[in-house]
Amino acid sequence: MYDCFAVVSGHVLVTRNPDGYSIKLSASQEDAMAPTMSVRITELRDYLAGIMPVSKAANKAQLGSLYITDVMIQYLTWQARLIRQRPRMVVIWPEVMISQHYAAHAADIARLKAEFEAGADMNPALSNQVRSNVYAGNLPTKTKEMTQDEWVKKAWAGKDRMRVLVDVHHLHLGARKPDGSVERSGPLLFVGVTKNEVFFLALGDHDSFTDGSISGLMHQKLEARLAGAGPSLPGGLGVTLGGTQVKDTLSSITLVRQIEGADKALDQQGAGPGYKIRMDYDDVVILDPAGAEIRRYPGRL
Repeated sequence: MYDCFAVVSGHVLVTRNPDGYSIKLSASQEDAMAPTMSVRITELRDYLAGIMPVSKAANKAQLGSLYITDVMIQYLTWQARLIRQRPRMVVIWPEVMISQHYAAHAADIARLKAEFEAGADMNPALSNQVRSNVYAGNLPTKTKEMTQDEWVKKAWAGKDRMRVLVDVHHLHLGARKPDGSVERSGPLLFVGVTKNEVFFLALGDHDSFTDGSISGLMHQKLEARLAGAGPSLPGGLGVTLGGTQVKDTLSSITLVRQIEGADKALDQQGAGPGYKIRMDYDDVVILDPAGAEIRRYPGRL
């Protein structure tokens, strides 16, 4: 028996059968999925694929061959893992202070709070993966020899599973080194980040990724919020079959439409190929031939 899933782009029919998921395209759908890109948008696609850290050359090449919307989804998924630098109000949940790790790391928590409030760059405290590998190619095929745990690990390669599933970042508590990097630590601070606030959610460790403590906490707080009690929460909007947040995918589609509109407007104004489109997090930025910013379309990050 097959179950059909609606897909955001409207082009792909995803079905589920006893052997797993499959994708079926009609001839007209295949034609519809072969759109063309302008010279300026192709250059943007190449630029985004080029700046994303990818550890394997084959995956880097594949990323660079994708259509702009597909690259934008991967780019925005990466950018959402980062923390845009700006001052934020800090809200500390009780679960942080009742942690078994709190006594030994109270000073680190206070330091991170002060850094967030001052608008310091917090990205050095994130996982090294955000600087080394953020794309691992297509979803792997599950073979008979592969255990479920092995397949899940491969499926989430290049992604921050907790950020995608429950919109939570994790920060290392080590002190900043002279080069700006942060020492790796055993205990981790799990945080939720909005545009103007950061929530210190829980103080755990690397076991917290899989033991259900963080996801359970988030669902518990969400239920309290829906019931009209509890603090405001940063929240996701579901997960796609490709392991990205639905809200990131929807935002990427909107961004590409915005970029296509900006590209068309530049052509109508007689702007030559020296005018470029760039991304700053999820802001769309228009640059003149000298590299000066002439317009910016702010995003949500």
